[in-house]
Formats: sequence, structure tokens, C-alpha cells
Amino acid sequence: MKLKQKKPTRTGSLKLRRRKGKTAVRPVPGAIPLRGRNSMRPWTIKHAPQPATSLHEHIMQADLRPGPCPACGEDHPRATRLHEMGHVVWTPLNWADRAQAKGLEEMVTQVCEDARLNRRHIEAGERVGQLMCAEQIKQLLMVEALTSDIKTMGMAAVASLFTGDEQTVREGLQELVATGMLPAETRRKVESIMGTAGSYLDKPTPTFETETLNLAQWLTRELAEAQAEHEATLARMGEEAEAAREGDDEESEEGEYLVEKDGDKITEVRDGEGLWGVMTMEYPRLKHPNNLLARRTVQRDEGVLPMRPDRVLTDGRMFTRKVHRAKLAVLVDCSGSMGWTPETLHDFLKALPATTVGYYSGSYDSGGPGVLRVVADRGRRCDDEYACQPHGHGNDVDGPALAWLGAQKADMKLWVSDGGVTGAGSTADLRRETKRLMKAGRIQMVPDKETAMAVAQGKRAFEPGRGFHER
Repeated sequence: MKLKQKKPTRTGSLKLRRRKGKTAVRPVPGAIPLRGRNSMRPWTIKHAPQPATSLHEHIMQADLRPGPCPACGEDHPRATRLHEMGHVVWTPLNWADRAQAKGLEEMVTQVCEDARLNRRHIEAGERVGQLMCAEQIKQLLMVEALTSDIKTMGMAAVASLFTGDEQTVREGLQELVATGMLPAETRRKVESIMGTAGSYLDKPTPTFETETLNLAQWLTRELAEAQAEHEATLARMGEEAEAAREGDDEESEEGEYLVEKDGDKITEVRDGEGLWGVMTMEYPRLKHPNNLLARRTVQRDEGVLPMRPDRVLTDGRMFTRKVHRAKLAVLVDCSGSMGWTPETLHDFLKALPATTVGYYSGSYDSGGPGVLRVVADRGRRCDDEYACQPHGHGNDVDGPALAWLGAQKADMKLWVSDGGVTGAGSTADLRRETKRLMKAGRIQMVPDKETAMAVAQGKRAFEPGRGFHER
């Protein structure tokens, strides 16, 4: 007798599973007919803050938490699940090979495909909502502006098309121009790329072969042109500022501009306003594991697949479960005597191996340049020669460094500092901006390593936005 196989349907993109009193909302990519793929192969669904889908391996990573974001009230998890399901329905299995055959970068092709899927969702009757908090998007744009990474900024802008994040990106670009972090010419170029890409995709049933690949070819050229124009704009502004400085006295009269040149960036500050220095990112090679003895798994006496059957006659704990470690991000103020020694870093990472650590300091010149160096990330750390003061003995770049910390995807974000922020212009303005960055990025300031470890280990309460006073 031949059994009739049930035909897969396109409906039922979400599934509810109750676990420990909570309802986890899980996507069901297996309910989608896979064109030319093994549709009977089971899918692995994983919870992860950063969404991703592997069509070859049948693995989907998505935010499975039910309900809206507690920080802003938007339902980001649902939006990311909806977007990832779009990859299962519409993205070709060999998309990366087809992009490589045309000489396209995988990341550029991916953002064009993301924008195409967002457009297809609208055609299917449901628009993808906000994928990230508005403040988080603006912080990422700020970091890209401070590091002059216009290519990444342009790709993020294109990926936001036809979602709830598109308007936030436009607002973030306008705010960067208003605060002097981004030239107006660069903002107009990025918005022009967004407009042209949106118009090209805004048609019935855009396809991968026609719309995504053609758009990726065009976007590659436009991003290279935008980066070159941005660098040329900064150079021109530098020449103009140098000429103005030679023709004028160094002291400015009341009501005039005080023009400062910091490296490749030019900033203008009116009397009474505060300004941070320009920050450069450094990424030394992370070669050393933080803690080889840290337990990655634990044994249990209940589970699904027995990985240690040899223990059935001892303690009966045959089932293995991965240890979930809270992700921690730490920003260390290395001005004056605040910095950590390599031994301090070793001790901290031995106790908390899943930690991202950044060191920063400035040039000890009001509004001068500074450096932020990532000395540990993803369970590994740099050589001891880099675990030191990255620039001078000053602050100057507290604001950009806090923007970097706020953009990290971590359960807890700690700023190890004495709270003495400096820059050019009004200190009161700088302190107000510091307080705003801490609140937006959910950052807590702590005075030393011991307090940071106590908070990270749960011995003291984690209180985002606390520890720093404006006055």
C-alpha cells in the first residue's frame, strides 16, 4: 500500500512552544516548499540576537523571544523572524555562487537581497517592521561616521529599505550632519543611493537574477564613489580650515567660529558648545584564548540525545547541555592612571571569558584625537604589548567610545571610568551628552575592575544609565 505524502503548504510561518512558563515564538521554515532542495530535511532553529539563515545547512538563527522589545516597545523579534522566513521562500540556494560568478562581494549582494525580500513582503501583504531599536541604529551610524566607514553606512541604508528602520536611518543621517559628525555632501550621497535603490526595487515581483544582482553591481560602484567623495570632502575641508587658521589669529572673538582640525576630520564649534575629538579604531590580532578551563557544557540526567552513555552506571548524567554565558562588553578609560595592566586584563577574562573589552584614551589636548583599541572579543585576547594605553594620557573621545560600547550586542555594558570626560568647548554640554549616550546604550559606569566583576557576576545589581552624574 502506497502512503500519500502530505504536500507542504506556504501557510503557518509561526509556531508556539511553551517552555518554563513562557511562550517561545518559533518560525517553521519546514512548512515552505523548497524549490530544488531536500524539503524533507529537518530544520534547526536557534535563538540568537543576530539573525541568520543557512539554506544549505537548514539552520535558522532568529530572536525567539515573545512580545515587543522592553526598551522601545517595538516587536523586533517578530520582524526578524518574518525577514528570515523571506530568505527561505525567495532566496535561491546558490545565491552566493551566482554573485561570485559576476565578481560581486558577498556582503553587497546580501544587503541588496535583503532589500528585495523586504519589498516582496510588502507585495505579499505584510511589511517588515523595525528590526532594531532607533537609538541603536543611530549609534551604529555614529560609529560609521566617526570611523569614516561610508561603505558600511551605505550598505546599512540600503538594507533598511521597505522596513520600519528606513525612516530612522534618514533621521540618523540628518542628526549626524547637525552635530558636525558627517558632511552634508555625504548625507546627500547616501540618501541618493537609498532613493535610487528603492525606486529600482519598487516594482511587481522583483527577482534575484534581475533586480538583486543588477542592483549589487550598481551599488558596488556607487559605494566606492561615495567613499572617495567623502574622503575628498574631508581633505577639502581640511585645506579650507588650514587657510582660515593662517589668515586669522588663533583666538576667536565672541560669536565667531572656532575651527579645529583633528587628523582627517574638520569640526566647527560655536562658543559655548562641546565637541569630542576624532576617534580611530584599532583591532590587534586576538591570538590567546581567555580561559581554556572554562566549562562549555554540563551533564544532566535528562535530555533527548545521550552523549555520554558511559555515565549510565555512575551518576546517570548521560545528557549534555551547553553552558549559556552572559555576553559582557567593557569599555576601559585609560586616561591618566585609570588603565588596566595586562595582568588585570588576564584576571578579568579568566573569570569572565565571554567578554568584549575596549581600551581608549586621547591626546591630552582639548578636543584632540584619540584611539579605541579592541583587546578582547569572542573568547580571545591580544598580545600583552597591545593591552596598554592606546594613545595619550587624556580623554577627548569619551563620547565616540561610549557610542561604540552602546552599539555592542551584549547583556551588560560597563564603562570603567572615574567620570572625568573632556573635549573642546563646554564641559557641561559634554557631560549631558555622556549621560544621554549611557541611557540610550544601557551602560553603567563603574570605578574599577572589582566593581565590574561584582556586577557581571551578579553580586551587585546591573543598573543601566547609573554611576555618572552630569554635574
